[in-house]
Amino acid sequence: MKFKWADAEFRKLMRLTIPVTLNSIIYQVTVLLPNILARFFGEGYISTMVYANQIISIMQTLIIINLISMLYPTLTRSFNKSIEEAKKKLVLFINGSNILVIPMISGMIMLGGLVVKVLFERGNFTHESTIIVWQFLIFLSLALPFVVIREFIFKAFYAMGDTKTPVKNSLIVIIIQIIFLSAGSFWIGVYAIMLSPLLAAVLSTILGYRSLRKKNRVTREK
Repeated sequence: MKFKWADAEFRKLMRLTIPVTLNSIIYQVTVLLPNILARFFGEGYISTMVYANQIISIMQTLIIINLISMLYPTLTRSFNKSIEEAKKKLVLFINGSNILVIPMISGMIMLGGLVVKVLFERGNFTHESTIIVWQFLIFLSLALPFVVIREFIFKAFYAMGDTKTPVKNSLIVIIIQIIFLSAGSFWIGVYAIMLSPLLAAVLSTILGYRSLRKKNRVTREK
């Protein structure tokens, strides 16, 4: 690989790529923050978060990430053709994806305890540990529909060549998440950690939707 900063196409590529990479880093920080704070609530809470995240990661990797990756090229072509057509495709993809995700969430909420028991309950991992992991799993599962919406909205920005707006939204979310975790840890204890991923997903979705509407409005005016 050769880095030719004088080349206009290379500079454009870097301007697009660096924010995407930064946004991925910020997302990982939002995932790690509850894990870091969990250690202050006593022994075993970090492991609890890890177990719950392992199960959710399977759903995200197998279903959400693969589905979005498969639909992204179609969404990009739609944005290149027509904003109105792209908006219809975006809504269609979000609804279609959540039609698959929401039943999985319902199943996870109802059967999550059994899944955790079968996978992890042995040795020092007691029935009480299973209940705590299940509680974490419920809140993580409830965040998934918003994760789907957020990821499609971010992909819409990428399709329009805007990789900076998702980073700005993610920075705002992580600041709010830090404030919530800091204050919530005193008010509601460990439930602040459980609610944190759901809060981050909802806020990110709302901010992304508002930014996308604003960008589309400016695009139409041009």
